[in-house]
Amino acid sequence: MFLAAAVRVATLLLSVSAINLCGASEFCDSKFKSADTDQARILRGLASVRFTAESHNDGIKTEYTVGVCGNASKADPLAGVLQNGTTVLGRVNSTHIVKGGDWMMIIFGNGDPYPENYNCSGPRYAFVMIHCNHNISAENTMLFIKEARKEKDACFFMFEVHSHLVCIQPEKIGGGMIFTVLFLFVVLTYIIGGIFYRRLVLGAKGLEQIPNFTFWKSVGRRLVEPCKKICRKRSNADGNSWENLGPRVERDDDSLLPP
Repeated sequence: MFLAAAVRVATLLLSVSAINLCGASEFCDSKFKSADTDQARILRGLASVRFTAESHNDGIKTEYTVGVCGNASKADPLAGVLQNGTTVLGRVNSTHIVKGGDWMMIIFGNGDPYPENYNCSGPRYAFVMIHCNHNISAENTMLFIKEARKEKDACFFMFEVHSHLVCIQPEKIGGGMIFTVLFLFVVLTYIIGGIFYRRLVLGAKGLEQIPNFTFWKSVGRRLVEPCKKICRKRSNADGNSWENLGPRVERDDDSLLPP
């Protein structure tokens, strides 16, 4: 099901304009600096890897080589996909990338043209589907899937690569977050466990169910006492200020009395 859907998507993408760049190094540099950080990370990991696969059809052995950054052929530095060491199935200066959740498809276009007597026309295309892989023994393995020849202008080769690089990366949790979670867990365990113990074992009720209630009550009093002292000082200061005004107000009132 997935392979059939991938083939249909690949056929549609043949009409998408490819990315035309000067050379293999420029292609890799531009992709590594892509705004899509996951895409750049995957390409960096695959840049130095050469994938190989074989197919056997009617007793004829065919070898395929894929180099994401154009290292498939020494003779043609732009060759991304090579057949039997000579025929270029796709070049890196005509490449399109489609990134999914845990997969990525690289479309190599501008391959060598088909012969005139072939049932396909135009340049060759190659589709490399990279799947998430958690099996170390199958890391960076490539399979030749098929060569599609449905229509003259829609002929292409399809390959499947397995790599852990396209797997969804779990979000990293910082040390501060871990400490906060552990602290909250300890506090909740202390409160809930203490309440159950005092209620079920000691038979406590009401506020007495809170673990170390006497201690926390004394802590609360110590915190309240400084506030009370500050409030008292302010109230005394305000009262004294009004009291100090008494004699002066009386003297001022005397001047208003008739002689």
